[in-house]
Amino acid sequence: MDPMRPHSRHLLASVAVLLSLAGCSSTVSSVTGSVDGGGDAEVSLPDVATPTDAPLSCASEATSSAAIRYTGPDEVAWDCRATRPTPGSPALVMSRTAAVISALDDASGSTLALDFCSPAADCIPRRGTLRIEAPGFTLRAAPAGLRTGQFVQIRSRATWSWGCTMQVEVSNAPTWDGEVNTVRQGSVLLAAAASGEGTALPEAPFEVTRRSIGCVMPGTDCGGGRPEVFALSFQGHCRDCLRDPDPVVVTQGATGTLQVDALTYAARNLRSFNSGACDDYWNYSWTVRERGP
Repeated sequence: MDPMRPHSRHLLASVAVLLSLAGCSSTVSSVTGSVDGGGDAEVSLPDVATPTDAPLSCASEATSSAAIRYTGPDEVAWDCRATRPTPGSPALVMSRTAAVISALDDASGSTLALDFCSPAADCIPRRGTLRIEAPGFTLRAAPAGLRTGQFVQIRSRATWSWGCTMQVEVSNAPTWDGEVNTVRQGSVLLAAAASGEGTALPEAPFEVTRRSIGCVMPGTDCGGGRPEVFALSFQGHCRDCLRDPDPVVVTQGATGTLQVDALTYAARNLRSFNSGACDDYWNYSWTVRERGP
């Protein structure tokens, strides 16, 4: 028996329950659900009537998920769509500094070509790539851009249980092994993304938490939480302020403005819901990128 299959059966069974109990609405929205922790499959969830006291919309917009792929100079590739270690394998955690070779955008996302050879070392380029595919995501809109020779710090975490989750954060690195970054100064957040996780990496300059807005869907709680559509709350930190900026609450499929220190970022909620499946924990995804001028 395929150990990755049980949760997909739970998901489809849960969807059937949701549809059979969708008496509160006469229309059905298409929502993309993750199956087997890799890729997206179209499932249907009922629209949820907005409670009169709900501050945000409960409409179930079509959702998507960030696809993150990291390939290092040691040929290690992290990719939820392709890499499937044994369920329960230890999490992979990575933190590396690299120099940008190029930052290219296309219709579906952004790719960073990187050189991991330290400027203090006498070595040939040790190449790798980081690609983040998500609607509206770009790595080229930052005020200073991501330019050739810029030093960046990449932190990432990947886990595999019944599904695959990935988080990544890209920050400017002011120095690298004693060499000064001549493109941009300061340890500035440039971009971040997550697939299957409704939180940010530890020590990130912002936090992400889910927020209930009263959008409970028909169905039962099989152990992974009751069927519900959530919003995501993005809370930026400010090192030189008397207090942190106010959090921005972003509904599913929407984009808000996040403030970290004196900089602003586009925070997008790609998906944030529980389907009611017994082991459903992966239906969360978001991106953060520095806004352009």
